[in-house]
Amino acid sequence: MTSLPHLIAPLMADPHAEPWVRFCAQCIDQDRSCVLVTVLEAPPEGPCETGEHFVYDGDGHGLLPRDMRFSVALHRLTREALVQGPVPEAVAATPKGTVRVSLVPFLGLGAP
Repeated sequence: MTSLPHLIAPLMADPHAEPWVRFCAQCIDQDRSCVLVTVLEAPPEGPCETGEHFVYDGDGHGLLPRDMRFSVALHRLTREALVQGPVPEAVAATPKGTVRVSLVPFLGLGAP
């Protein structure tokens, strides 16, 4: 799957790294799987903004959107990404329109 040193470690050198960087690194350091969700496109007044990042661990916890229905939709997508691997583009429906996201899983050593 995706390796921590290749994608996350260089970002950790920045003392002002975004929270998603630190959460991904923390999960991997603890041998837990997680999925980085990047919003590629979002509708105006939707539950998120283009460029936003969310992170879900294997149990559905993490850095999540505030909108519960949107969070549940993303959690379903992250569970699929943990099984099938990176998803360059997926769609989550919201009352304000569809949100396009990419999903990058980081698997802990104990992952199936």
